[in-house]
Amino acid sequence: MTLGCLLWTLPVAWGAYAAVQQSDGTGSVIELFRQLGRWSGGAMVQYEGVSETPLLLAANDPVFISDAAGRVRQVGKVRTAGGYLFDPAATRQSLVLLDDAVVNGLCPDGFELHYYSTPTSLDWVAATLLPESRRAEIVTILAREWEQHGPALTARLQPVLRDAMGQMARAVES
Repeated sequence: MTLGCLLWTLPVAWGAYAAVQQSDGTGSVIELFRQLGRWSGGAMVQYEGVSETPLLLAANDPVFISDAAGRVRQVGKVRTAGGYLFDPAATRQSLVLLDDAVVNGLCPDGFELHYYSTPTSLDWVAATLLPESRRAEIVTILAREWEQHGPALTARLQPVLRDAMGQMARAVES
């Protein structure tokens, strides 16, 4: 009995603590609990998203909305994207589940979905996070280290590459 009460009390207390920490003093704690209730109660409405160009989507990708104050919050998720796949797939149609109360409250005249993605290439990450001067410094450091250690590294990698090529040749022959 005590364990059961503890298992119910701890998540509620943790949720209340998290809500107070995120509160900006304008009733956001109450709004947070309302949102949690809608999410857990399944008060989500399914919409069909259609695009002229294929989009890379996966089931459970988040759907966000930004309000007039510029705050961004999650209001739903992609339900299906070319089937019930969790791996991203290029698709022109998908089903999205949205918290209808929030969407209708912020967009009473309807809404349009926009697709945004973040590139995952290392070049993009470096260009975004590092200023040009730091990128130039890193290129200089890498060039200097390669000049100093390149021949030794190449010599050490040659036997590994030779073995790998031999294994590939044997695999192709068999």
